[in-house]
Amino acid sequence: MTAINTNNNKKKIIMLRYFKEKFLFKSEALLEKFTWLHLKPLLNLEPIKRQLSIDKGNRSDILGVTNLGQLALVELKKGGGKDSIDQLIRYRNSLMTGV
Repeated sequence: MTAINTNNNKKKIIMLRYFKEKFLFKSEALLEKFTWLHLKPLLNLEPIKRQLSIDKGNRSDILGVTNLGQLALVELKKGGGKDSIDQLIRYRNSLMTGV
């Protein structure tokens, strides 16, 4: 089990646990926080912004940049699935067309 101290060691938040060869996050918000805090070692990205507004009503979880200066959107889903890919494609199209 992995814990992270917040509020100057006054409170511990359990972010994830390892069970049956899988990492399980308590919530999607904790998955996002964990990924943000470990973006460089996990994905080799420098963090830029969390909850980036793409267009009306759409926000990407994390915006990062590669060591080559390429922007990368990270959309996290606790359960995964095809919806994540569709959402990223929508975000990419909105950013490319400026809509």
